[in-house]
Amino acid sequence: MTIAEREELLRRLDQAADPSEASTVRVGQTYAAGAYPTNAARWYAMGTVFIGGTEEEGSSASFTSTTDDVFRAFNLSDAVPPVGSKHLCFAIEGRYVFRA
Repeated sequence: MTIAEREELLRRLDQAADPSEASTVRVGQTYAAGAYPTNAARWYAMGTVFIGGTEEEGSSASFTSTTDDVFRAFNLSDAVPPVGSKHLCFAIEGRYVFRA
């Protein structure tokens, strides 16, 4: 291993240990913030979805969506998600991705 490779590995390890760089997961709901994408592998506007309800086995959940907290997520699949569909969005290196 070269010195440069070692330094890069240490930098990545330090970055992974930084809580601000930790991966996060959000539930997002697609919506048309402008011209809704007609191709799959594109950035989509997402409204944040809040999950409520009683956390007991067999209970149902309630979903509340808001466009007050908008974020963009890149669709990794080859399908165009319908407007209003809910998705798990994963933050990877500061950018959200999902699969329709």
